[in-house]
Amino acid sequence: MPERPNILFIMTDQQRFDATGCCGSRICRTPHLDALAQSGVNFVKHYSCVGICSPARASLLTGLWAHNHRILNNTHERDSVCPELRDDVATISEALARAGYRCGYVGKWHIGGASKAAERGFADTDYIEGRGFREHLQRSGFRQELTDPVGRVRRDRDMPWAAITNAQGEQVHPTFLASRAIELLERYRREGARPFFLVCSFPEPHYACIVPPEWAQTYNPESIPPWGNFDETFAGKPRSHWRYAILRGGMDVPWEQWRIYVARYCAMVSLIDNEVGRILEALGGLGLADDTLVVFTTDHGDLAGSHKMFNKGAYMYEELYRIPLIIRWPGAARAGATCEAYVSAVDVPATLMDAAGVEPAAPLDGRSLAPWLRGEEPDWPDSIYSQFHGDEYALCSLRMVRDDEWKYVYYPDGLDELYNQREDPFELHNLAENADYADALRRMKDKLVQWMERVGDPLLRWNFDLK
Repeated sequence: MPERPNILFIMTDQQRFDATGCCGSRICRTPHLDALAQSGVNFVKHYSCVGICSPARASLLTGLWAHNHRILNNTHERDSVCPELRDDVATISEALARAGYRCGYVGKWHIGGASKAAERGFADTDYIEGRGFREHLQRSGFRQELTDPVGRVRRDRDMPWAAITNAQGEQVHPTFLASRAIELLERYRREGARPFFLVCSFPEPHYACIVPPEWAQTYNPESIPPWGNFDETFAGKPRSHWRYAILRGGMDVPWEQWRIYVARYCAMVSLIDNEVGRILEALGGLGLADDTLVVFTTDHGDLAGSHKMFNKGAYMYEELYRIPLIIRWPGAARAGATCEAYVSAVDVPATLMDAAGVEPAAPLDGRSLAPWLRGEEPDWPDSIYSQFHGDEYALCSLRMVRDDEWKYVYYPDGLDELYNQREDPFELHNLAENADYADALRRMKDKLVQWMERVGDPLLRWNFDLK
């Protein structure tokens, strides 16, 4: 088993689980990610710990649940609860840097000010961005022209869901970021900077999905069938779902328009896949592949027309919380294996620290996935737990637990949700108020309480009706 591997951490923003070929996509083509899965372990029941950017990214950097690292919602908004990661919250990059790792970061940060990254152990931050694409345009001076727009991100805002750009080459943001990541790999190889921890964080396929013409032509919208839950009525569901669908304009959009957005979303995923392939090819060409642990994941998913919804928000559907995770560790992890254990994004940092043989400055909330990588079957929960603390729509707390049969979502201030995942995988029928399913509701409430006690969730103290 290799000691102290290099770590290449590649992540996207807002990529659905089913937008990856190796995760069963019927639409998206991702040959490079599929090849990565064939040489590593594909975790097919991996869930975001919080379905919104800043808290999820902070958890990936700290290994802590949001209520412990304190970033509960997006840091750029005026209602941000915690606009910067607190100084007393340690990051895995700081621990790795102290242990001799050369740490670099390329792309989207979105955990407060990007300038803070250098204080968090990252020595190479020349191409770090707060939130992404706009900064790229400002830096390059490129004047982008958009054609064939579709949708509006909000009823009162004239920004499209997706469009076609006149950008080419490194004017295309994922291409630019991949090239910068390759430059750092080349520098590390040239300077003998080993081991290294390099993060390449693509802000895409988060809206707006603005792709060059050649990529827009990759998918024919007319060939894309409606999602199985597109015909959503929101009957018997929390009012927030209906409000959010109206706010984002999705309720009045027919599938003939939605499918154009889905085609552009998939085109962006395929574009990123191409750039991931370039990075991995460079890693191999530099003779670093055998000594490098590679992780691919995202922060959370995207509704992309499921339930007639756009983007993300105050709900905990599978499309938003179930996300891809692929880990390749030559000489230490199985190749071409699939792991069906329920794992959380909060487990990823613990895995990296374990692989590096580095002790964190303070205990992490997650557990190392190394046993699963080796093909072992450790004692592990048969369910998954996730949180939500609010976004632009409202500061509101939700909690979720799911197992192979049921999903339960707890709303302290509204109607709960209960879905039979086997009979209703598209989560159209809320059974929480149906007396015929009172036993299932009670069992899932008990599971949620067990999770909340295990992670020290402060919400439990104030909600007596859960017990």
